[in-house]
Amino acid sequence: MITMLDLAEQYRTLQPEIDRVMQEVAASGHYIMGPQVAAFEQELAAFLGAPRALGCASGTDALFLSLQSLGVGPGDEVITSPFSFIATSGTISQCGARPVFADVDPLRPACSCPSISSAAPLLCPSCSRSRVVMAWPWWRTLPRP
Repeated sequence: MITMLDLAEQYRTLQPEIDRVMQEVAASGHYIMGPQVAAFEQELAAFLGAPRALGCASGTDALFLSLQSLGVGPGDEVITSPFSFIATSGTISQCGARPVFADVDPLRPACSCPSISSAAPLLCPSCSRSRVVMAWPWWRTLPRP
């Protein structure tokens, strides 16, 4: 079996820091919207060079809010990879838009540029309903040979 993502290994690598912060959160009783979340949002915004960042309850919420902030809605199409978690197409549908699946590059499981171009006249308002391309760098999570 090819493991796409080894969360246990990632945890082992960061375990001391994760355990320390989890204990701080449990001791404070602030499980949502607490000082750790505010600190995370400030650090993330600084790292990204953005005026602010927003912590979300899940990746699904983050995808949905991103699409909403771009004005994606009924009648729109979003080009994405079929090689993704269900939340990708689920959040597109939740916005009222339609997912359009582009082929996956055979060497790395990401949308290939030729298939995106043929999936819809790319982001051309006069000839397409495609508003967004949701592409993921899944190749980063694949095991190295």
